[in-house]
Parts: sequence; C-alpha cells; structure tokens
Amino acid sequence: MAMINEWTNKEKCQLMCREVIFLGNWVGEEGISTEASKIEVVCDWPTPVNPRQLRGFLGLASYRRFVQSFITIADPMHSHLRKEEPFVWTPEHLEAFSCLKSTLCKAPVLAPSDPHPPFLLYTDESDEGLGAVLSQP
Repeated sequence: MAMINEWTNKEKCQLMCREVIFLGNWVGEEGISTEASKIEVVCDWPTPVNPRQLRGFLGLASYRRFVQSFITIADPMHSHLRKEEPFVWTPEHLEAFSCLKSTLCKAPVLAPSDPHPPFLLYTDESDEGLGAVLSQP
C-alpha cells in the first residue's frame, strides 16, 4: 500500500474506495457519471433572463462528454452571448436551453474503455459545430 507522506492532506485522501467524487464527476465500478448534486442544480435552473444567468448556466452545464452534440445544442446560447445587442430570449434560445437541460438531467454513465482492442476516431464538422466520437469495435 502507498505510504502517505507529511505533505499529504490526510483529510482529502480516500484510499481503497469503490467510488469517489473527483472533479465534479462520480467515478465508480460501473463507470463515470456526473455528480448528483450538480445535476440537481442544472435541473432546477430557471430560464435565464440576462447574460449573467445564461453564462452561469453554461458554466455549470459544461459536462460536454455526457451530452452528444453538446456544442451544436448550446450554440444558439453561446452565439447570443457574443452579440452586442440587447438580451432577447427567443424560442430558439428556449429550445436549446430546454434540450440541454433535459439531456443533462438524464446524463448516462460512461463506461471505462478497454485498452486492448484498437480505438477508432470519427470526426465531423460543419459551420455550426465540430464533433468527434472515439469508439471501439
């Protein structure tokens, strides 16, 4: 077993655990998922009424790896923040917000990869987004 030295904060050490919260993710035997408390906050987030609330939501909802096409879904909201125009919440923004929020609230558990079979990388891009999928046969 590894030895804990005098520079280690013993209160923060978790050894021989079957599951642990690490950088906002729950890591366990089944795989990696988003931390439940963060997902609850996302699910309870009200519709933004100003740029600050929208930035807060996008910052909290940055679990990109758990949402397929995250960038494409969130693009209308990101584009809205880049504009110098007044903040006007349109049906397009509401649809993107609702889609991202519902997708995050039922985010899957990501299974750890098997290092033995080869990996395949598929990429695609468009004017609105860039996507990539790393898979194994």
